[in-house]
Amino acid sequence: MSPEINSIARIVIKPCGACRYLRKKCLDNCIFTPYFDSDKGTANFASIHNIFGASNVTKLLTNIPIDKRPGAVRTLNYEAHDRLQDPIYGCVSQIFGLQNHVINLQREIVCLQAQVARQPPPQQQPQSSLSMSDFLISRIHGQPFSSSSMIGTHSPELRWAAVMGKSLLGVTDE
Repeated sequence: MSPEINSIARIVIKPCGACRYLRKKCLDNCIFTPYFDSDKGTANFASIHNIFGASNVTKLLTNIPIDKRPGAVRTLNYEAHDRLQDPIYGCVSQIFGLQNHVINLQREIVCLQAQVARQPPPQQQPQSSLSMSDFLISRIHGQPFSSSSMIGTHSPELRWAAVMGKSLLGVTDE
């Protein structure tokens, strides 16, 4: 089927996917054109046509306000594809599957919350006034080690470097 050529404007008009599937001429006011492009629209309309029929879809789309038609076409397409996969339940089987998945996830959340509630709170170790990292920082600065020289003299980067150096050396604060 070749594209129609409008003799007045010399514009090549490709038929929409629905008209291509139905093998009819696509008119300017075709109700299917905005929703079924000429590429993927043919396959989408084929599944919708097999389940609902072209005349029923036409009646449905003409009775729906224009702003709600794209949502209706998406819904018809989704239902038609699912109905072809599962002729008895259609998309309802997927809804049931998703509901079961939600129920299972809710059960898992309850179990994890109970497990967290059973764990004792983490105990904090008392910090000594002087630690090994303070000693290492003082060595980095080249200052003699004393508690008064350590107050406010090191940046977080230097403290991190001292802690990292201490962990690499296997030194603990004990």
